[in-house]
Amino acid sequence: MTPAIVILSVLFFTSAILCIMMTLAWLHFGRARHISIWAVAYGLGALQWVVNALGVLLEPGNPLPVIAASLVVLGSSALVPVGALQRAGRPVHLPAFIAIGLIFAIWIVLVYTILPNRALQGAVSNLFAVIMMPIAAIAIWPRHRRPNAPELAFIVMLVIFTLYQLALSGSALFIGPDGDRDAIERYRMILGIGLPPVYIGTGIAAVFLIAGDLSESLQQLVTRDGLTGALNRRGLEQAATIAMANARRRGRPFTVVICDIDHFKRINDRFGHAAGDRALISFADNVQAVVREVDMFGRLGGDEFCLLLSDLAPADAGDVVERIRAEVAGISVEDKPDLAFTASFGVAGFDDGDLWFGQILQRADQALYQAKEAGRNRIAFAARPEPTD
Repeated sequence: MTPAIVILSVLFFTSAILCIMMTLAWLHFGRARHISIWAVAYGLGALQWVVNALGVLLEPGNPLPVIAASLVVLGSSALVPVGALQRAGRPVHLPAFIAIGLIFAIWIVLVYTILPNRALQGAVSNLFAVIMMPIAAIAIWPRHRRPNAPELAFIVMLVIFTLYQLALSGSALFIGPDGDRDAIERYRMILGIGLPPVYIGTGIAAVFLIAGDLSESLQQLVTRDGLTGALNRRGLEQAATIAMANARRRGRPFTVVICDIDHFKRINDRFGHAAGDRALISFADNVQAVVREVDMFGRLGGDEFCLLLSDLAPADAGDVVERIRAEVAGISVEDKPDLAFTASFGVAGFDDGDLWFGQILQRADQALYQAKEAGRNRIAFAARPEPTD
């Protein structure tokens, strides 16, 4: 068995296994479209290596298997950024991808048939990947946060893959139109040594990314409220524990706000529970539109919500809460023009004596009760706890 067949076999089984893994992930974990796209990409990769192997074994001098394999490469390479864009929720401009693919497809056919050129034959498919992989890397990079470990690993592998393909293309250009023997051997050496680890590494990083996304989805289910999309009580407790530790370590203020919709039962009784749900969603959306990205907002249960404000003392937090109170008073609920409501707020600050979140939450709850007793649609501040000996 020749070294070429061994390498092609390794690449085929790698592509096939990755295709199967991604197909199973798509079938059993939400059927995300980008996962199915990547499964097809690796399926085309497996087909490409089969066609290459058949060309080497059966028709070593026939350009048709090589042309066919190169065209399949264009399809599999283009699907990587398409899947990445779909994962990011960004638009996929298919006409642009098709136009670029057609240009390279025509180039492939020309350099293997009408205008044979050994240098361009070795470079054309690699140059297409050089264009596609950076698009995928840019799409994977999140817009409003730092990339997590799986995202960063996949981005790094895409960059390495791009640099490798660029080096391979440069090596191919030294072959010359007629094919310099030493340059061809050098190109084959770079291809044989570099392609398997880079290709396998990129595939493993893709699987790592999918696993990370699935883990994040499960975490969202555990820590997010199904109706409003805000944190649930468990998520709030986790976030508050971290925020309290940071406040204690850095000596920075931290404020907790409890709020609920005034006379929410009347809304349900008059307009129905569906309208009440829409009111809760509108309330949550408006609060999250006012607060900073670093602030954490969640639903404790029913119509009671909680806001965690890092690096803000209660007095400064009061300005934020007042904006929220005014914003809530102007909320309009879809399809219910007569449905208007207000909210009350209780504010409590972190104290060095607070050992767990429940202590601050209790003081904020007491302040909320004071706001309701004072007439609702207002803010009340909790007194600082008495020092203990």
